[in-house]
Amino acid sequence: MHAACPSCHTPILGPQVPSTCPACGATLQPIAEKGAQAAASTASIRPPGATLVLYSPDGLSAEFEASGLVTIGRHYENVIVVADREVSKRHAVVEETSEGWVLRDLGSSNGTFVNGRRVDTLRLASGDEIRIGSSRIVFRLYRPEAGPHGETRSIAIVQAPSLTQVLASAPALTADEGETFPPAWQIEDVEVLRKDYERLRIAWRFHQEGGLVTSEEALYQRILDLCFEFLACDNGVVLTPQRDGTFEVQVVRSLESADEIRVSETLLEQVEQTREGVLSSDAITDHRFAAAESMVARGIRSVLAVPVIARETIRAIIYLDNRSRTSAFTPKDLDILNNIAQQAAVSLLNTELIAQIKQEEATRAQLERFLSPNLVQAASRGELDLKKGGSLVRATILFSDIRDFTRISERVPAEEVVRMLNEYFEEMVEVVFDHQGVLDKFIGDAVMALWGVPVAGDRDAVHAVEAALEMQRRVAAFNERRARQGADPIAVGIGVSTGDCVVGNMGSSRRLEYTVIGDVVNLASRLCSLAEGGEIYVSEGTAAALGGAYDLQALPPQAVKGKSRPVTIYRVRGDAA
Repeated sequence: MHAACPSCHTPILGPQVPSTCPACGATLQPIAEKGAQAAASTASIRPPGATLVLYSPDGLSAEFEASGLVTIGRHYENVIVVADREVSKRHAVVEETSEGWVLRDLGSSNGTFVNGRRVDTLRLASGDEIRIGSSRIVFRLYRPEAGPHGETRSIAIVQAPSLTQVLASAPALTADEGETFPPAWQIEDVEVLRKDYERLRIAWRFHQEGGLVTSEEALYQRILDLCFEFLACDNGVVLTPQRDGTFEVQVVRSLESADEIRVSETLLEQVEQTREGVLSSDAITDHRFAAAESMVARGIRSVLAVPVIARETIRAIIYLDNRSRTSAFTPKDLDILNNIAQQAAVSLLNTELIAQIKQEEATRAQLERFLSPNLVQAASRGELDLKKGGSLVRATILFSDIRDFTRISERVPAEEVVRMLNEYFEEMVEVVFDHQGVLDKFIGDAVMALWGVPVAGDRDAVHAVEAALEMQRRVAAFNERRARQGADPIAVGIGVSTGDCVVGNMGSSRRLEYTVIGDVVNLASRLCSLAEGGEIYVSEGTAAALGGAYDLQALPPQAVKGKSRPVTIYRVRGDAA
């Protein structure tokens, strides 16, 4: 920030402030003392912050944060340097006072213009356009959304029945005014071309940036940021319609110091009902609104509102207003904002699609932990019901278990045990999936797999026994590799049982597990315990379901835990007979 003489406004540069002004001889105060006095005198009425955006004739722009006093001129020592011979070395200043931000011309040769009118001293309003030489400077006020103690501004949606008399939809305004974007050969006013270019540039920026936004709130916030950049807005609100007919505020931006922003409920309802953008100006100066009630007209000034429509549903309404200037918005602004709203709708759908894809990927990754690839695809297509709860089904359950695993784990380091188990499980899970099974869980060194759930088939028991035989072949190959590495072999016993059980997602809402429970599950586990290394035991129910497809040896009835009488079991001796 540059200091300046309070009398002649000559900039005072350097780390130390001299006692007198080198230009006019006025007494100067140290910056710290002057700043402290200013802070003490204006603490309670300090105006909002501000920015000055310089647009040069070559199409470049630069934004300056206004703080205290901003000098403007051709000399390089100014805060805003305008390299133009029509601009004086010290042309004008914008300074912050207790009444607001004030622009003062410093006796320049060619004058300072605000909104087309030459001025000497003027209190600036947000959106005012300062013309100095061939360059223009747009003054913008901004105000934080939350106060110093974190309090936020409230939104009051008020009823204003007479407001409908001063509203017109986008198509009507465009037709009346004829303010469309004409072809190049019809453009005669270069200034109009500049303004139109700026509108289209902002729309193009949103087109580029909108697709990068990943949340609905961030998207709406970006819209308001752009609106405040190219429109003379005092307030901006994005609201979403609710099922009960009310509107919920999503994001807010404001330049005003009032604690409450008032939004017309009638205007919101009109946008919602007509599904068209609305532009409203001061009825006193607008011939189209001559029939409006004067009190309502004076209170409206300039309002712009457009809907964001995605899949035939109004997702949000973008509301902008200017409470101090009439005709602050034009039909071209309405066209651009409608275009931004359409792009926002596409961005919303893309954001939702991305979220859906991520959710499906997460679900698929979770399902791939225990379902075979074909069942994962069916679940992804919504063909499987994996909701919380259970149902009674007929299924085939397989348990496999490494014999003497405790002894093996005591003889080798823990890291080697983990590595061996991971290699073993990789082989077993691949077999389960290859034979259309479902991996239920790992229980220590045991594997539990299912057939017949969540989709039942005529050959579920056959697939389970085929998997059991393949598991034993894989274990033999696994032991050959271990022998070459000098490691001890392992032996696996397998039990298979077929019968009725309850299947479904079970557990809490925070952690569900797709599994089965019932007597048939317990029996499969008991058969696995009875089987020696390399053996496969099946229950009477499984033997009946196989229909003679495998060579089975009936064993003497065995007493198993949980059964009051001995059960008939069979040993699988080989492939299909």
